[in-house]
Formats: sequence, C-alpha cells, structure tokens
Amino acid sequence: METLKVEKPTTFDIFAPYKTASDAWKSTSHVDLQGGLEKKADVIANKNISREDLERYRNEWTSDTPTSRTFRFNVESKIAGNAMKNFETATVRMLPGTPRALETYREKLIERYGVLALSCIRYHIFNGTKVGFISVDNFKTAITNSQVKIIHPDMMQIIAYFTPFDKMNAEQFVRTIVGRVDGFNASEVKGLYAKLGGSSTPVAIDDIADKLCYDTHPEVVEGIKNYLKAYCRTVADYITEDDFVLLHSDIYSSSPANYSAVLSTVWSV
Repeated sequence: METLKVEKPTTFDIFAPYKTASDAWKSTSHVDLQGGLEKKADVIANKNISREDLERYRNEWTSDTPTSRTFRFNVESKIAGNAMKNFETATVRMLPGTPRALETYREKLIERYGVLALSCIRYHIFNGTKVGFISVDNFKTAITNSQVKIIHPDMMQIIAYFTPFDKMNAEQFVRTIVGRVDGFNASEVKGLYAKLGGSSTPVAIDDIADKLCYDTHPEVVEGIKNYLKAYCRTVADYITEDDFVLLHSDIYSSSPANYSAVLSTVWSV
C-alpha cells in the first residue's frame, strides 16, 4: 500500500470549501496521489527573500511614518480640535509641596465656613491661648472640632508631614494652611484700625466687638466676634494693629472675592 505524502499546509494555501458552487473560487493547489500536494508555481512564496527585500518590506509595512506617529495616541476629538480641556489645562495648587490631603481639608473648610474658614481653624488650633507647639492628640481634637470630616489616612498623612514626633508646631501648621494669596492691602486695614480707636496701644476685645455692625452680614459678624480671641497674640484680651491685620488677612485668604464686601459692611466707622 502506497502512503500519500502531503506537505504541511501553510498560510499561503487556500483550500476550496467542500462541494462549493462558486465559480469565482480558484484553488492554488491540488493533491496528486503519486506526488502528494502540489502548489501552483505562481502562488508559491519566495522563502529565500534577500536581506534588502526584507528590510524594504519592514520599512513599508511595519514602520511608522511621521504622520502615523503624530496621530497614533490621539483620539478623534483631539484630532478634530475639540478635545476636552480637562485633560490639557495645567493645574496650579493652592498649597504646593504639601500633601494633597491638607489642600483638600482646606477646600472643605472654606466650603463650610466661607470667609471665616481660616479664622475658624486658627481658633480651634490655638484654643484662645498662645502656644508654640501642641500635642498630636490636641491637634486631632482641633481638627475634629472644626466639624470638617477628614478620613484617618488623610489625618495621619498631614501629621506625618509636619512632625515625626508626638508634638507639632501650631504656628507652622496655621501658616501653611493659610497659604499665600496675593492682593491683600494691609495699609487699608491699618487705616480702619485707627478709625476704630486703635493706636500704638492695643484695643480691648470688647471695644473692638462693640464696633461690629450686624446690619448686612450678621452671621459673619457673629463669627468674627467669636474668633477674636484667637488673635490676641501679644496681650491677653487685647487686639494690636498687627493682630487686626492678621484677622483680615485670614478673611482675605479664605475668600478674596468676598473680602471687599466684608470689609465695607462688618465695621461701624
């Protein structure tokens, strides 16, 4: 019995479906009982392609053109010129170099308290007393008392940024979270302090509170009155010119857009 010898099919072979009725189908090979599978000469691929031809083939079919490299990673909207700006706009952080958790806490603080946000956190951190360092436990209590929710990992990240120990610099924390906002006019506030009766000598807290005007923004005025004690940094229960400027600087940093309205309505001058 003679064994039928058939070469292993390759990707260049096309076999007609069994009992096909298509006249357009043309087979590229046929089986001979004596010689096995025979391919037509005009469809046999050249297996001994030269190095130059191979390189030319690669350059034509597998290499990028300058145009294809330009468009490879572009979506259709970007090619059309109407890409979403969210993916291209540079972000400028309010507190660069600090943990994002601290910046997020600041944003939530302002969202809750508005123009009094930074005065609120200053009040809870210092708790009406002059302190340089506070314990980590007291810091956690101050953050909790601000009634702004912060998850535990964010809390620990903020603490780790300021100190590796069980105490942290309160002034440094407040100064960092206040940040730097350009445009504040201290001379204008000093002039207001003079109109309220201030001079080279400090003014008692009660005298300052008596100058508050409740006509336009009573909730803001009440908040300023409650937080005044946090600004008595030099003499207990007295506000110096620098303390008065710091109060308004915190208000400005909390909401520059609303600062002018606050300044012109909360004081009776």
